[in-house]
Amino acid sequence: MTPLPRRSAVPRAARFERPRTGLLLQLSDTVDVPLIVLAAPAGYGKTTLLAQYARATPRRVAWCRASAQEGPATLSARLASGLPELSALHSPDPRTPPGALAEGLAAGLDALNEGVDLIVDNVDDDPQRAWLADLADRLEEGHRLLLSTYSTAGLRLARRLAEGRALVLDATDLAFSPEESAAYLSERGSAVAAPELAHLGGWPAGLALSAHGVARHASADDLVHDALGTLPPPVRAHLCALAPLEVWTEAGAAALAPELSAGWLQAVQRAGLPVTPLGGGAYRPHRLLTGALNTELGRDPARARGARRAAAEQTEARGDAEQAAALYLDAGAPAEALRLAQTLVPLYRDRGEHRLTRALLERFAPDQLNPALRERLAWAQIETGAAPSGEATLEALRGAGALSASGLASLAMVRGRQGDTAAQYELARQGLALGGPPVPALFWPFVQAALRLGHSAQAEQAAEDFWAWARAGADPVRQAEAWQLRALVWRRTRPAQEAAQALAQARAAYEALGWQGRAAAVHLDELDLSVQGGAASEVLAVTLGALEGRLPAGAAVAQVRRLRLLGTVQGRLGQKDSAEATLRRALQAAQEAGIDPQGSGLTGALAEVLRDAARPAPAPQVPAPAADPAPYRLSLTTLGDCRAAVNGQPVKLGLAKARELLVWLALHGSGSRDELVTALWDGSAEERHIEYFRVTVRRLRAALREHLPAGLDPLPYADGRYRLDGALTVMLDLQAPPDLGALKPFLPGVDSEWVAHYRQAQAQRAVAALLAQAAASAPPQAAQTCRALLGADPLLCPAHEGLILALQAQSDDAAVRQALHTYARVLREEYGEGLPPAFQALLPQAAR
Repeated sequence: MTPLPRRSAVPRAARFERPRTGLLLQLSDTVDVPLIVLAAPAGYGKTTLLAQYARATPRRVAWCRASAQEGPATLSARLASGLPELSALHSPDPRTPPGALAEGLAAGLDALNEGVDLIVDNVDDDPQRAWLADLADRLEEGHRLLLSTYSTAGLRLARRLAEGRALVLDATDLAFSPEESAAYLSERGSAVAAPELAHLGGWPAGLALSAHGVARHASADDLVHDALGTLPPPVRAHLCALAPLEVWTEAGAAALAPELSAGWLQAVQRAGLPVTPLGGGAYRPHRLLTGALNTELGRDPARARGARRAAAEQTEARGDAEQAAALYLDAGAPAEALRLAQTLVPLYRDRGEHRLTRALLERFAPDQLNPALRERLAWAQIETGAAPSGEATLEALRGAGALSASGLASLAMVRGRQGDTAAQYELARQGLALGGPPVPALFWPFVQAALRLGHSAQAEQAAEDFWAWARAGADPVRQAEAWQLRALVWRRTRPAQEAAQALAQARAAYEALGWQGRAAAVHLDELDLSVQGGAASEVLAVTLGALEGRLPAGAAVAQVRRLRLLGTVQGRLGQKDSAEATLRRALQAAQEAGIDPQGSGLTGALAEVLRDAARPAPAPQVPAPAADPAPYRLSLTTLGDCRAAVNGQPVKLGLAKARELLVWLALHGSGSRDELVTALWDGSAEERHIEYFRVTVRRLRAALREHLPAGLDPLPYADGRYRLDGALTVMLDLQAPPDLGALKPFLPGVDSEWVAHYRQAQAQRAVAALLAQAAASAPPQAAQTCRALLGADPLLCPAHEGLILALQAQSDDAAVRQALHTYARVLREEYGEGLPPAFQALLPQAAR
């Protein structure tokens, strides 16, 4: 992977930076909001505010400044690079799907013992925002994402805001108040006329420039140009040569503008121009400034080419091949850009970043690209809304005899999408016949077309060839795909059991990679096989329900199929109303996605459920069975120890507070964060305890998830309260009929006030129940129970009396005398009393 440019350092404080105290408090007080968005035009101090917060907060911070069109792989790697514990995520497999990258980063954060703020500055791209929003949805308690952007497009904020899962600070929030404006100008020793100050409306960049007497204009460009005019003439004359650089340093400037004298950076700062200090003598110019300088540089084409070429060479030496390629193209050096494109385009292909492929290759003239790059550009166009152009390129290459096996695979997939199965089959067959190293992308369209055309033997042979090739290599991704392709064929050619085995292998392989979206899609195929075989159970229904949030984003066909299967299972379980509601929801989803309800099996499934509901119920021959309990039994041992098991499998709960939280929820049903922190930390409101609570919730949720279907949240947070999911049937030993084990202490070793209260109440309930049990038992059992009670509490008078009476009923005179003497001693030494008359009469005459 191309080394990451250093954009992960929190910017330093600028020379005249004003602390945004109120906004900083707001950011500090919203730790439980997973998505914070600073959305405003240029110059509103978004980066400044995030940097102030990052420098001031005691929480851990991972900072990343995004650049244009960076994809999920780069963003996730850069965020992970700020956290040494996530070293395994610093260089992800470039083929990792975006959803898996978000899930892997969120899972890595959950393993930490503290909360983390992920801060992404300068988000300027809709797909970036969409991926970051998905990441925010996956963050659990104590972690959050803060980002700055110029637009909220792609963030899908309406629902998040309504549910309290997002906070947006816009230009109105970020603008200086009149008091802040006055204080800022006073600190700078400047005065601005009231009309001009009102005209700026608290715009921070405008105020900064106004402090230097350049407030005559309202537009950002005019203000920047006026500030540039205050620079010393030698600096003003040559500063535009630095426009191509993302970061300014004295050394870096020497190659582009050797005429700049020492101290030019200080002059830039004194002029109030917007530059952000990064430390070590490095500064990042604001886009307002670089935009103005780029315009100026472009007026001298020869100078611009030289500056941009020098900037490209510097950028390439720093390891940023993407930016270097763009600068070489800006400099009119396509050969150098093409050299870098040969490395970048395969990387974009593996990462599925087709927009980046187009952004780079469409800047070249077609005759500058070799056939391989033209193929890659064509596929990128097909995948990003320019399918006619991409298809035309592929056909032109094919007509010239220059289309490779990969290009034939691309064209075969296009024909498959168009419904031309015969052409898809023929193109894929031609690609496979070319020989040479196997091209994995050919096998899928060939097998799919062969199956549709009834060529089952050819499909099976191709799947086996792909499997043999994958097995001979060491690429786990290809091995997972080979299992999945095998399963696709075996579902049509072999018994269901063999297809299920192949699907299970594929799912396990994807899960090992951490590609949970792919694993969920394969799991759906497994469940489809089970339903086709007539299976129906509560576990199956819960598993299908849990898959909703695990399938890849935008997988409408898979979601409709999942709902159809769930409705079918509910119908078989006799849950007719639920089945009808599920299938009608599936019909609505199919309509919204343009999916044929008849072809997808929805029409038939709903008709069957409605027919079953219309049939008169047969007269019951026996009482109707009770409703089945939730399919996962959570057994909790709280007396004498604290253990948990799901369906008999022990749950590993490493944190003592996680065990305590689980028991509290099992007893109380649900609780708000404040209620839970109050109970588990005896009313403490300290931030360290609140943070520990967040860690506790994450640990408990992770431990329970190990025993439940993927996608099921065992500890959901809804309507401001935590509760155990309804799929869990909670079995508490505390609530079982009392036996001698009930005398063990409740949650021993836990000293919370609520536990002490329950411990005392449980002991009293157990004693009362066992005394009643002893009174109703035969003498031997009664004596045993009373001895156990006295073992737990030697001062328990009713147990002494019950033991004496039980022994008397057995005519054990010696034991009666011993019990009487013991009881008498307890009464005398502990209470200063004698035996009650009825028991005094049982003593021999000499002993009274």
